[in-house]
Amino acid sequence: MLGILGAGSWGTALGVLAAGNGKPVTLWEHRPTVAATLAAKRENRRFLPGIRFPDNLQVSADIAACRQCDT
Repeated sequence: MLGILGAGSWGTALGVLAAGNGKPVTLWEHRPTVAATLAAKRENRRFLPGIRFPDNLQVSADIAACRQCDT
């Protein structure tokens, strides 16, 4: 599993690309309300509107979620 710290434009784009290539991804967002919105809407409407998150991309505000990531 790939862990990406930061759900801005670059982190989101990298996460969507990696997940689209079959890699499980955890995208960490430090603001819980933003993380919840990203997870619910399944896209980052602020930075990449219209780009849907693949099913294997998870969003979390808990940094501990990245502990299980190997890269």
